[in-house]
Amino acid sequence: MRQTSSFKRRGQSGVSLLELIVATAIVGIVSLAVATIYTTANRYMLQDFNSSNAQSEASFALEHIKKFVQLATAIDNATLPVGGNSNALQFTWTNREPPSTGALVTRTSRYEIQAGNLVFIQDTTVGAAEQLARGVSAIEFTRPLAGSIAVDLTVNVNAVTGTRQQRLQTTVNPRGVA
Repeated sequence: MRQTSSFKRRGQSGVSLLELIVATAIVGIVSLAVATIYTTANRYMLQDFNSSNAQSEASFALEHIKKFVQLATAIDNATLPVGGNSNALQFTWTNREPPSTGALVTRTSRYEIQAGNLVFIQDTTVGAAEQLARGVSAIEFTRPLAGSIAVDLTVNVNAVTGTRQQRLQTTVNPRGVA
């Protein structure tokens, strides 16, 4: 029999050490490429999730503000005078407790930022705050006319390239405020 390779002896089969090293290097390079693609895709997916979550919380907060401020019977002129703006809003509103059958209850409520979170204090005499949105960098209530309130909410979103900001705006017309 003729010898086909100078590295193999008669009767021996298998892979040579050189073939094993080359195969290991190829597998390592492919694994590194796959891991890099996976990590990058994960970062962008997390960015999309954070952005979506911040947008959702901010939208919820704006809907909450619209719902309660529309019930307002009076806006506190000290926190938001006509023609002015503020980073907090205090107002008075009335509702039935329990709904439909109960007595009318008047509450004084407030929206403000506490430690980067937008909070709603439903009854300022009790003072318990409900967190509406996290990562709020600014909120501005503007009262251009006596019968309307503009709300400008800015939230921070953690992105792959750093923190960026998203702004949401709405206008509310309180029913009981002239």
